[in-house]
Amino acid sequence: MLFVQSWPVLLAILFRLQLVYGGQYLLYGNNNYQYGDNNRPVFSHTNIPPMPITPCKKCEPIIQYQECKSNSILHFEGIGIKTVGDFFVKSKEIKELYLDDNEITKISIKAFDSLTKLNILSLSNNNISIDKMLWFNQHDNLRDLIINNNKYNGTDTVIDKIFHPLPKLERLSLKNNGISNLNISLKNFAPSLRSLDLSGNNMKSIDFIVNLPETISYLNLHNNSFSSIKKNYLHNIENLKLSNNKITELCSINCKQYSFLSLEGMRKLLNLNVSGNYIKTVTENAFRYTTNLVSLDLSRNEIESLPENIFRGLESLLELRMSHNRLISIPNICALHSVRNVDLSHNRIVEINSDSFCFTTFIETLDLSNNHILNINNNFDKLQTLQKLDLSNNFINKLPIMLIQRTQFLEILLLKNNSITNIDDLLTLQLRTLREIHLEENPFLFLRLNNSMIHIKEYREMKNCDIEIAEILKKHVASIEEDDSSNNESNESNEIY
Repeated sequence: MLFVQSWPVLLAILFRLQLVYGGQYLLYGNNNYQYGDNNRPVFSHTNIPPMPITPCKKCEPIIQYQECKSNSILHFEGIGIKTVGDFFVKSKEIKELYLDDNEITKISIKAFDSLTKLNILSLSNNNISIDKMLWFNQHDNLRDLIINNNKYNGTDTVIDKIFHPLPKLERLSLKNNGISNLNISLKNFAPSLRSLDLSGNNMKSIDFIVNLPETISYLNLHNNSFSSIKKNYLHNIENLKLSNNKITELCSINCKQYSFLSLEGMRKLLNLNVSGNYIKTVTENAFRYTTNLVSLDLSRNEIESLPENIFRGLESLLELRMSHNRLISIPNICALHSVRNVDLSHNRIVEINSDSFCFTTFIETLDLSNNHILNINNNFDKLQTLQKLDLSNNFINKLPIMLIQRTQFLEILLLKNNSITNIDDLLTLQLRTLREIHLEENPFLFLRLNNSMIHIKEYREMKNCDIEIAEILKKHVASIEEDDSSNNESNESNEIY
């Protein structure tokens, strides 16, 4: 008799919880199964999970708890949950719980008290009040807490209260939540924290870094409103992302601007991204302490020049990005003995000198596109390991025959959208490793093959800007060709044209 009274409840629980392989439970709020004539679900007795079909309009979401097998994972995403009450799920074995993409506004501080082995809790894309984001009882095994992209539109934008610490928490992600301030001691809340993501918020005050735990190595503050970073509080950071903030100066000890980032004491720093700021000044000893840097991103700033020996000591640097600045010449990178990838695109670089690069560099990829470069000649001879060179969108008027012929490892050469009018010599070259040459959007009209002239496009197909550039550069090209002709005569025996 008891079974007859309770079987609808049991059916409802089975209907909402679906066992899948690997000991996981998936909760489907919008997926239902086949129904019989009595409008009740029909279940299979096989081990294969039933496939979801057309939702049952008469059924409301049922949130029940169920004892789960060891190492199981609960997926409760996108089923319309609004409130998470006490002891939401009862199990001593659940290790991962996903409640993303719901409409949760309230979470009881006892909601997850039964999940004593919980390692990962994800609550992204909900409507949780910001001031109550970290209101949990103590969970001794919680390792990852992820609360991103919160849709709450209230006025409380400060996190200033916690109930209990999370002693083993290693990763805390609170990005895109509209947080204006973090007034808690992270050292007390998460003493084992290694990764903190606060990107995409409205934060101005950096005071919270005073109480960062010693264990933290990754800090993402991208897309906030930070203007100055205090000294000596980030000495354990290995990865720092401060892109899209309001910093104007990069310095070490002698910081002069009101808005600055001091790198003093950051001896463990490996990756630094300060792109998209307003940096105009990089002081001479800015990288004095960061000798272990592997990646440096200074792109999308307002840098016009750098001190002569700015990169001294950065012998481990593999990647340098300085695109979208205001550089008029190539900075001195001779000290970067290990650098592999250099991006100087979208600047105002006019010329490349023979001293622009050194034999000590091992650059494999070099991007100089979208500059104001006119001539290149032999200026890449020292880059013995260069594999890809991008010179697109410049004002280069002559095909760099010597560069193409002499390179030992160059595989890709991009010369798109320049002012090259003659490519005849290209057909006479014996290419070594070069497998791609891009000459799109150049104003050449024909090429010569033996005694024949092959017309490629009509003169009227040339862009107006191409014609204008060609006319403007005529006089300049004539003087250059005179100098080149005298040099070519002396080198004729060693070069192919």
